[in-house]
Amino acid sequence: MPKLAALLLSAGHSSRMGQPKALLEWQQRPLIKHQLETLKALDCPIAVVLGAHEEAISTVLKDEEVLRVIHVSFDAGMGSSIAAGVSAIRHLQPEAVLIVAVDQPLITATYLKALIDFYHLNTAGIVQSTSTEGWKGIPAIFSAAYFDELEALDGDFGAKPVVKNHLDDCLAYTPSALLADMDTYAHYEALKKANPQS
Repeated sequence: MPKLAALLLSAGHSSRMGQPKALLEWQQRPLIKHQLETLKALDCPIAVVLGAHEEAISTVLKDEEVLRVIHVSFDAGMGSSIAAGVSAIRHLQPEAVLIVAVDQPLITATYLKALIDFYHLNTAGIVQSTSTEGWKGIPAIFSAAYFDELEALDGDFGAKPVVKNHLDDCLAYTPSALLADMDTYAHYEALKKANPQS
C-alpha cells in the first residue's frame, strides 16, 4: 500500500492561454513532461487527469508509466477533475493524495518532498501550500479520510469546499514563491523570462 499517490491535473481548456498549457515548452520539453519528472522523484504512483486536449497530451505521454485518467466531464471544472482522479487511484489504497496542477512550473521535487515531510510530521489530515501573496491551495495533500468528499466534488472551486468544511484539520505550509501559476501566454512568457534556466 503506497503512503501517497500523486494526482496531476491537466484537464482544462487552457482557454485564456490560447493553447494547451501542458504542451508549452519548459526546460526544452513539454511542460507536462517537466512536471512528471518532478513527480517521479517522489517515488510514488502518479495519475494524470486529462480532458480538453486529451489526444494531443496522450501522444506526449505515450512512453510514460503513469495512470491516465480520461475525464469526459472536464467542463464541470477543477473540482470534477479532482473527483475523477481520486476515484481512479482508490484501488491503489494510498494513505493520502498529493494534488498538483500542471500550470505551476516552478514547483520542485525538493519543495514537494518538504511538503510531504511536513504532512507526515503533523497530525492534520489536510496540508495546503501557501504563496508569498498569502493564498492557500495546491499543491495540497489530503488523507484518505477525505477521499469520499473529494470524489463528490464538482464545479470550479477545486478542493476548497472540503478544506472549508475541515479547517480544524488543515495546516498551511511555509509560504513559497514557487507557487506561481500561469493563465495567459503573457504570464508564461514572464515566468520564462524570470527563470532563464526554463
